[in-house]
Amino acid sequence: MNAWSLALRGMRHYWRTHLGVLLGVICATTVLVGALSVGDSVQLSLRDQALHRVGSFSSVLAAGDRFVQAELAGRIATALSPATCVPVMQLPGVASSDGGAMRTGIVDVYGIDDGFFGMSTGGNARKAPTAGHALLNQRLATQLGVAAGDEVVIRVEKPSLMPVEATMATVDEVSFALRVTIDGIVDERQFARFGLRTSQVPPFNVFLSLTWLQQELQLADRANMLLTDAAPDAAQQALRTHWRLEDAELKLATNESTGVVELTSSRVFLDEAIVVAATSIAPEALGVVTYFINSLKRQGASTPYSMVTAIGPLAAAPRSPETPTPADLATQRALVPASVGNHQIICNQWLAEDLGAKPGDTIELNYTVMNSALQFEERTHELQVHSIVQLAGAAADPTLMPAFPGLAEAKSCRDWEPGIPVDLQLLDDRDQEYWEKHKGTPKAFITLATGQKLWSNRFGTLTAVRASQQHRQALAQQLLRRVDPKALNLHFADLRGPALAAGMPATDFGSLYLGLSLFLILAALLLAAMMFAFGVEQRHSEIGTLLAIGYEPRTVRGLFLREAVLLLAIGSVAGAALGAGYTHAVLHALGTLWRDTIGQTTLVAHIVPGSVATGTGYAILASLVAMVVAMRRAFRVPAIELLQAKSSEPDDTASDGRPRYAAGPLNTVLCVLAIASAIYLISNAQPHRATSAFFGGGALLLIAMLLGCRMLLARLASPRRSSIETIAALGLRNTGRRPSRSLATIALLASGTFLVVAIQANRLTPPADATLRSSGTGGFALFGRSTLPVLRDLASEAGLEAYALDEEELRDVAIVPMRVRSGDDASCLNLSTAQSPQLISVQPSLFADRECFRFTRDLAPAGTTTSRWLLLDEDFGENVVPAIGDGGSVAWALHKKLGDSLLYRDEAGRDFEVRIVGTVADSILQGNLVISDRHMRERFPSASGYRMFLIDAPAERTAQVTADLSRALEDIGLELTATGARLAAFQSVQNTYLWIFQLLGGLGLLLGTVGLGVVVLRNALERRAELAIARAVGFPSAAVRNLVFLEHSVLLGLGLAVGVAAAAVALLPALQGERGLPLLPIALCVAAIALSGTFWVWLASALATRGKLLDGLRGE
Repeated sequence: MNAWSLALRGMRHYWRTHLGVLLGVICATTVLVGALSVGDSVQLSLRDQALHRVGSFSSVLAAGDRFVQAELAGRIATALSPATCVPVMQLPGVASSDGGAMRTGIVDVYGIDDGFFGMSTGGNARKAPTAGHALLNQRLATQLGVAAGDEVVIRVEKPSLMPVEATMATVDEVSFALRVTIDGIVDERQFARFGLRTSQVPPFNVFLSLTWLQQELQLADRANMLLTDAAPDAAQQALRTHWRLEDAELKLATNESTGVVELTSSRVFLDEAIVVAATSIAPEALGVVTYFINSLKRQGASTPYSMVTAIGPLAAAPRSPETPTPADLATQRALVPASVGNHQIICNQWLAEDLGAKPGDTIELNYTVMNSALQFEERTHELQVHSIVQLAGAAADPTLMPAFPGLAEAKSCRDWEPGIPVDLQLLDDRDQEYWEKHKGTPKAFITLATGQKLWSNRFGTLTAVRASQQHRQALAQQLLRRVDPKALNLHFADLRGPALAAGMPATDFGSLYLGLSLFLILAALLLAAMMFAFGVEQRHSEIGTLLAIGYEPRTVRGLFLREAVLLLAIGSVAGAALGAGYTHAVLHALGTLWRDTIGQTTLVAHIVPGSVATGTGYAILASLVAMVVAMRRAFRVPAIELLQAKSSEPDDTASDGRPRYAAGPLNTVLCVLAIASAIYLISNAQPHRATSAFFGGGALLLIAMLLGCRMLLARLASPRRSSIETIAALGLRNTGRRPSRSLATIALLASGTFLVVAIQANRLTPPADATLRSSGTGGFALFGRSTLPVLRDLASEAGLEAYALDEEELRDVAIVPMRVRSGDDASCLNLSTAQSPQLISVQPSLFADRECFRFTRDLAPAGTTTSRWLLLDEDFGENVVPAIGDGGSVAWALHKKLGDSLLYRDEAGRDFEVRIVGTVADSILQGNLVISDRHMRERFPSASGYRMFLIDAPAERTAQVTADLSRALEDIGLELTATGARLAAFQSVQNTYLWIFQLLGGLGLLLGTVGLGVVVLRNALERRAELAIARAVGFPSAAVRNLVFLEHSVLLGLGLAVGVAAAAVALLPALQGERGLPLLPIALCVAAIALSGTFWVWLASALATRGKLLDGLRGE
């Protein structure tokens, strides 16, 4: 018979003991394999979703509010053959079911052609919809409650070629409604998840015919997105080689009135990069900027609503006298001769007569600009009349006025609808006659320098460039060669790379669930080791006999190791199989009970062989180590002692009655050090680290109390104690007979109780007073976001008029508006890793004046007394934009810390850093980085209007304010949420994780109490002869059972008491804070542990003392 056969026989003979070992190994393996498989399932599910989202596309050009020719996609595809490039028109929109019963905002509307779906993972199964028809994704169809054949209304943002925040832009019609019939519902393999934002939550998508959408919006052959399967660099090179003036929204033509070449933009203002390139090609070119003036005044006379043109050479250096100005430009240049100063103005004859002006008089210009708060601001500037010119020749050129919306097509002054407030009653017959004859011909001229100083904006400084005909060909051929498309926000970005990177979850769910299950795993391993050790102890006489007849200790140890290996093999295989079931169970729970942690993500189980092998291997290794450690002690005992011990193990006392492992001076020193360290850590805790500091202090106190328990057990076992007079006293003393085993039991219960209870310190609860500025709501009542931008300050007269709001409706209401640069959601609601977090901007003073939100950390110099929000306007270096974020988002979603930076690219193609200069605690700002509005306007000019709002409203009027604003801003898709509800949604994610930890930790503790029952049973069986003597001398059966129950109940009580006492220290910040602490769940948790432990101790005591104890004396 070989060693393996002996091992098999040993397993069969001691199957009851080995059953407990198997259960421990199976439990540990199941949880390890399951946790790793959960991580794989989350990661691979996110990866699959990311691949379905981008299909075969590798690069994207997202032009935002700019539009290129759709035909540019064909030119790029030809250059990159066999690569594909498709044009798309992407617009934000609002969808509603027919009749408006159901409405959904934040909808992405895509105009596509047939080539789009060919790049999906589903292939060419779909074609683009026809005119008047649409395809919806499942999420939007479910939200609206519609199906194929139903009609829906899609309201999209109406594109404006002129930037909508430019002063003359009109905002009366910011949206355009389209009624469409649903052709079908697209699935995941047909771009149901298509989008540029990284999120596992499906967007609301609508797909329309590109050609039909172009026709409806009067944007023939235009697109603002190009998608290709070529690499970004190759696509960018093809763009730079094959783009045309029309793709840059430019027009180069001969001006029929003057004969000069004129460069203009459909966006009205020319981009700076275009002006620089044009100047380098035609140095003598003239810059033109024409502006709409509210009034020109001289003393009591006033001329309303006129055009004034600033014109002058673009080149900074003066021209050489030997190089005359080309003849066709000379008349243009003469409009504002070099003799005219920046403080002077030239009036045409009509204006001079209307004002009674003459050279030397002072004229006041009144004009309107849009300030940073989207409020119209009227400004004035005084100029001295230089001269009077006839309304003829170059001075009678109506084409100097750009195509201002609301003016260019007007046949009469009465038809004017400019983007600024005008009082048409101020116009008289002379004004009407002038418009009919001369249209927008300027009535005055000033120097280019003065015009740019007064009217420049972030969209440009010129409305036209005029050059000589001799430079026409050079401008046509070279202009775009000298302009990098990136400077116009036309650049191909990597689409596939970030999508795949986002497939890695922001939180490693494998590690997370290993951490959450740690105590359960440890409890299972401890149970397996304990049962194996008891099995070894039960076979002491067998080990002694084998050693006595000559077997080497190594050989005997090898026999037991073989048994361990066989047990591990059976347990690990069973555990690995059950691990798959555990994975499915956890994923089901994530989709139901624990839905808050994954939002609307659909997770699919992925059982990866490598992870199964890894989890199984770790379980085998950990279990084997635990078993080897457990049986080491038996082989240190001489064979004669093992034979004398029979089936019981000697207790931990020496022959003189003293404990073998008595607590010495070192134990006392360590206990004092732990207490001192806890006091130091707690007393020096910083406010933003109070929770972690008190948790650490509680852990140190736990160690100190466990060391104290060791000293207590040693004292209880001391032979110098007085005589035993009661059963209770005898039970108390017996707890110290095996101090190592008793201490291990106390430590297991205390540590588990500490972790399960103390974790409540991190539980988030809504603020007791949500109106407090320092709370997570910032003291605001409502949080709002809109699909389309709000282009006026809602508190201003223009805003009230534009959105049909009554001043009474906004009584006692204050709104903090914010711009949005769309990006990835970096909140806990997004499982995917945020690559480029969404930026929101605010006027820092609006937050600073309110002192809203509570800062945890910041880069403000020591001693700073001003609001930390003002850091957003501080200078942190060139190309550095300071930002403030929610502490949780920064640490866990972005994996960043204070002072770290993220790389962004602005609309001029320049890379810059967004540096985290402060973090706020547990706030509704989660998922975003907040920057100054000034930086947003500089870096992202197309981020026009406000799309996010924080609203102060009286508590008693919050519901009414919500109803009024929702009604007035219905067409722009405003969604309002109570800030408390938004904060609760974020908090529920962390609280759910804590609940999962407590659940799994509680299961571990329950398993630990089962282990306590095993300890009780084993101790009692070892002392069966001793208990029989107690019966023999007259103790009744109940007294003997109570003795066993009492001495182990003391261990249970000590474990719970130590754990709860240490946890109480960790909970102090939460108990003292404004949020309070849910004490009932804590009490119920501790009570459940106590009841479970009491039950298993009672059951083990009853089983150990049943039967005829006196029979145990026969073997003595």
